[in-house]
Amino acid sequence: IAQNLTTYVTNLIYSNQSNATKQQFGDDALLLNDEEFLWYFADSIVESIQYGGRTELCSLLTYHYASYQDLWNAVVKFVTSSNDPRDYGSHFLTDITPGEGGRQWNWQCCSEFGWW
Repeated sequence: IAQNLTTYVTNLIYSNQSNATKQQFGDDALLLNDEEFLWYFADSIVESIQYGGRTELCSLLTYHYASYQDLWNAVVKFVTSSNDPRDYGSHFLTDITPGEGGRQWNWQCCSEFGWW
């Protein structure tokens, strides 16, 4: 199911529905380029498993929805409540306000951890 959703959102993004799809995830998602948005979407699924939300995610994905649109709406709600698009876009890295965006994390990774 997760793979089908990823294919579905990829097809939406690379069609003429990119902005309409991103808008469902909020105004900040509109500032992501297509690749950043797909990373945000996929990472939201992966992070829920990585950080102990596997049961919640599986329940969400295996519930018997009346339509694929109902499943999609539930996934949009899940993604927007569990992840922030500001952590995925290069646009947000220009914000030098301490604690905002991913700029500080990227600096730390590059300068202190050497990208592992």
